[in-house]
Amino acid sequence: MNIKSLFSISCILLATACVATTDTSSKQDEKSKQLALELYNQGVLAHNKGDYPKTAELMEKSCQSGLVQGCFKLGYLYAKGRGVPQDYQKTYQLYQLSCDSGYAEACYQVGFMHAEGIGVAKDYTLAASHFEKACNGGYADGCGYLATMYGLGDGVKMNQATAKKYYGKACELGHKESCATYQKMTQMGVK
Repeated sequence: MNIKSLFSISCILLATACVATTDTSSKQDEKSKQLALELYNQGVLAHNKGDYPKTAELMEKSCQSGLVQGCFKLGYLYAKGRGVPQDYQKTYQLYQLSCDSGYAEACYQVGFMHAEGIGVAKDYTLAASHFEKACNGGYADGCGYLATMYGLGDGVKMNQATAKKYYGKACELGHKESCATYQKMTQMGVK
């Protein structure tokens, strides 16, 4: 057998091993996702029964398994002090982790914490950027809050046309109060 043949056989064996590893790895990833989702669903059931310590335990495991919704729900439990001590710093960390993973409602909650100064310093600029992320992710309350900020000039430059635009988007996403405000602004001639 010559060197060229050995090289070819080595490449084939290596490629086979890589495919087998990738296949095993994707099966493990799928099992891990299923476990995280199952833990989350069990946590929701425990929450519905009022068993908050069990809910916290299951959401912690779900979060550690990589399910963003589990992290978000755990943050909620820390915010309310249900099954865990109330801890706004932990809430903020979990909401921010969820937001960074693309969970729009978490972005809204981070924005709300900054807007109201809950567990963090009030910062309207950071609030506005998180409301924008929430809005862009399809979370109606994020659009509505951002619209209000543009209308008042909180954290952003006051701009009635931009406020109207965000009220319109919030309305499209089902935020009824924003629909009424959008209509009023239209009647007032805001472009």
